Amino acid sequence: MYYMNEVKLLIKNPSFPMSTYGKKAAHGNDATVARRPSAWQLTHLALALFHEGNMQACADTFAQLLTYNPWFLHDPSLVYYSTALWHLKDVTTLGALAQRMLEELPFAAPTLAVVANKYSLSKEPNEAIVMLERATQVDPLLSYAYALRGYELLYMDHKTEAGEAFRQALHVDRNLYIAYAGLGELHFRGEEVEFARQYFRKAISINSSPAILNRYAATFNRRDASMEELLQALSIYDSAVGDHPLNLPARHQRADVLLRLGRLQEAQEELLQLAQGTPDAMVFVTLARCQECLNRPHEAIKYYHRALVLDPRREVYIKGCMERLAAGNED
Repeated sequence: MYYMNEVKLLIKNPSFPMSTYGKKAAHGNDATVARRPSAWQLTHLALALFHEGNMQACADTFAQLLTYNPWFLHDPSLVYYSTALWHLKDVTTLGALAQRMLEELPFAAPTLAVVANKYSLSKEPNEAIVMLERATQVDPLLSYAYALRGYELLYMDHKTEAGEAFRQALHVDRNLYIAYAGLGELHFRGEEVEFARQYFRKAISINSSPAILNRYAATFNRRDASMEELLQALSIYDSAVGDHPLNLPARHQRADVLLRLGRLQEAQEELLQLAQGTPDAMVFVTLARCQECLNRPHEAIKYYHRALVLDPRREVYIKGCMERLAAGNED
């Protein structure tokens, strides 16, 4: 099990040992010596934040680490930093990190993995896969690099190779929940739902991160889901939101399940709350669908237009929804 809250509380405790810098005054008086978190402290705090799914705080902590300790470019934990930046879509910071590591340690395994994440964010999966292969050749014990390679291969729909990469990661580290989740995603895409659920449950037993809870719930919240499966999905989303109130994807999908269960008022309340603070086009699409179910076509059209403004790339899909609504009203 990962105990992120306990780690954060321990590291942030005022009595926890910290680094000192500056000049000590005469006669042993150290009043002029400043104290700040050590590299060890910041690294483990950043990793705890990563594993609980708080990518922004994780990235901020790693940035602080490198500000205080610019020499810290050798550490494998920086691969997690690059993944946090990947999730945040921070192309500039990730590119700068990769360039900095290439200049200092061009052949180190962490450098190669960070560069791979940069390629991945730029939608260059083939280059990312090559870099991750090199990283594992340089350091065969860098389990996270195998898992990242598995996800890149899965993105390319190379399912057999992806499965091998995830299993290699688990061979090195049997507690790497990210690799179990990768196998879950692999089987889910292959419509082997029961196998997918087994792997997701294994990942959750190690670390119940928001992203993995969401993917596990998705195995129940399917297009052809039964009433029993939808209720199971709702239970998982309730747990995910309870543990992580800022898990916005879980709140959105929970509202979708409520909508499918016919609990329209509950769905509408959740969606309206999300719409106030989340500029996500799909939240407004779901809210429009909710208005359709409530027989409020004019409200539905308003929300579809809002979704179109937020994400013009979904124009074909959203206009299709509006045309379907208009056709239904004509009938």
